[in-house]
Amino acid sequence: MAESTKNTPLLLSFDSSERVATVSISSDHKALSQIDSDAWLAQFSKDDKIGKSTALVSMIQAVMKEANVESSQLAAIALSNGPGTFTGLRVGVVTARMLCYAWKLPVIVVNSLEVAAEKLRRSRGLKAGTKIWSLTNAQRRQVFASQFEVAEDDELKVVTLQSLFERQAIVDLLEKGDDVTGSGAALFSEMIESKTEVMLPDAATASCDANGLAAIAHRRLEAGDFDDVLTIEPIYFRPSAAEEVRLAREATVDF
Repeated sequence: MAESTKNTPLLLSFDSSERVATVSISSDHKALSQIDSDAWLAQFSKDDKIGKSTALVSMIQAVMKEANVESSQLAAIALSNGPGTFTGLRVGVVTARMLCYAWKLPVIVVNSLEVAAEKLRRSRGLKAGTKIWSLTNAQRRQVFASQFEVAEDDELKVVTLQSLFERQAIVDLLEKGDDVTGSGAALFSEMIESKTEVMLPDAATASCDANGLAAIAHRRLEAGDFDDVLTIEPIYFRPSAAEEVRLAREATVDF
């Protein structure tokens, strides 16, 4: 390991809430190694039968090897618990639990909507009082969204709790000057920009990723603010397809 990282906390962070999964090792808010599932999977042929849901552990091994970091040198594991799709989040939570138990490490769980909002705050230097809507695609012409406000200490406070919204409902809630981010915003960007008169960020800034996650998690690491690995709960857009079928069947049972 490089001399400059010997005495600084090392954090393993990963996000599986987005279409592209990301993993990073960071020290003092700086990435030492990072990878995304598109780049990782590109090296395999279709015959290898490796998908995003099975690649996360091997991606973690790869970034740790590249950063020359052993599990004993890590201070914590950080992950996003969504909102996101069923399979990606389930794999992320199971992986976090497995590694925390095996390596005896604490866990830090960060909301993916907060990650996107925080990335926008930092990239634009947004001042206290600025409102930020963070949106992610929930399919079926819906978005999962939450509104944040930049506080005096540059932290984000939740103004509107995360929930499912129809796209038009979000547009109706927007006010002139609101900042909007998140991977779901690009789906109806013209409507958003017309209402707010504020340009949307580029895709890299708008998405939740491991490095954006780590920026928040390092602050919590420094404060000793950890989560209980036993109670990590993924935030799904809606039940899985199988669960929806089961619930529909139960709803039609004649008592």
